[in-house]
Amino acid sequence: MAVHTIRPGDTLSALARKYNTSIDALAKANNLRDPNRIFAGQTLVVPDGFDGPRRPAAGNPSTSSDSFNGNGGRYTVRPGDTLSGIASRYGTSVGAIAQANGISNPNFIQVGQQLASGAAYEGRADLVNTQPGDGVRFKGRGPIQLSGRANYRAAGRALGIDLENNPTRAADPDVGFRTAAWYWNNRHLNSYADAGNFDAITYRVNGGYNGKASRDAYYARALQVLGG
Repeated sequence: MAVHTIRPGDTLSALARKYNTSIDALAKANNLRDPNRIFAGQTLVVPDGFDGPRRPAAGNPSTSSDSFNGNGGRYTVRPGDTLSGIASRYGTSVGAIAQANGISNPNFIQVGQQLASGAAYEGRADLVNTQPGDGVRFKGRGPIQLSGRANYRAAGRALGIDLENNPTRAADPDVGFRTAAWYWNNRHLNSYADAGNFDAITYRVNGGYNGKASRDAYYARALQVLGG
């Protein structure tokens, strides 16, 4: 039976993934009444039968370090994530992820930030990614993951910032949250929010429903926490 000492930023869901077990199993093994309440310095018992910290499966691009080397895979930052934790999970290094994603400060990553090369968006005419390298140049940045030359150009013009020629500015908090507000208002998403139509918002922001189960879970949790 292994033990794990909680570090700042740890979450029970992240530990369950790391040790190939479940939140319920960890909670039961440690008599945790509320799985959302763990604290730094606390020692948790990892149930017998775990397989050890998760390592990437060979040839699986969704869980390998290829996710960060330009092959188009991506990972969306969740609450409690740290760059070191993500690097450990995918069997790569903090430096490799930071370099692939243009992260100047590895200690600062945003919830909802997409860690990806942007290569998956290369040649997307609907995003006006018409020049070589546009996929990487105009990859998802900011809380709402502004993506594509067309959106960078339009957001920049609306905010009075040349994002088309300075796309990395969209990752800075002082700009990123403004692009998110611009995108939300430009797509008239308040009407869907007021109607509780979360799926419509997801589609208009993401262009599809990939990751829907995870989004629904976070939405339900937010409603619970905020008393909605």
